[in-house]
Amino acid sequence: MTELYRSEYFVWTGDPARIKGIINPFYSFLDKAYLNLCDDFGFDLEANLPIKVTIDNSDGCTGGVAGRTGGGELGYCAGVWADNHWCSGILVHELVNLFTGEGISGGWPTHWWASLPRALPRRSPFPVLISIEVLRQLGKTAQAMERDRIFTGDVWYGYFKKLHKAKGWKLWQALFAYLREIDIDLSKIPEPQKSSMLMSLISFFCLAV
Repeated sequence: MTELYRSEYFVWTGDPARIKGIINPFYSFLDKAYLNLCDDFGFDLEANLPIKVTIDNSDGCTGGVAGRTGGGELGYCAGVWADNHWCSGILVHELVNLFTGEGISGGWPTHWWASLPRALPRRSPFPVLISIEVLRQLGKTAQAMERDRIFTGDVWYGYFKKLHKAKGWKLWQALFAYLREIDIDLSKIPEPQKSSMLMSLISFFCLAV
């Protein structure tokens, strides 16, 4: 593994000879996305910095993109790195999962919040929504619109989109601040109690903010 890029926030590693496309612009893009999410969510991941980012070989991801989080790290793969919503979106998408997983708790619901890597259906409506909003913030309006078009029709994406349109970032800031304050461990709460609790909290903070 070769160190591809280093900043205050991330250390990227990968094999340059086996990464197809143009990946360099995404280095500073992810830095900016991190800073935006700190403001958007109301907390940072200072204890995890710099976050390790592993770029897998492009031949392992032919014709698509993929991402993962685990152990406080990020991993990505793209058949060809290019300035499109798939590549930009997956970078922010997994960073959102890192924020919620490391900054709040693991164990978020997999059927309506964020899916497991091999879960079916492949539904991750909350990180999808936030990735679209961050793309807008960073000036990638056309990519945000295309990503929104693709995911429109998913019921849970529509649910989060409606909430965000009505309450904005203050809803997620209030929810996350409360969950951090009580030091919750969602992985220890079984379903359906976990989803019921989170839905109740979302409804409460919708009225409170």
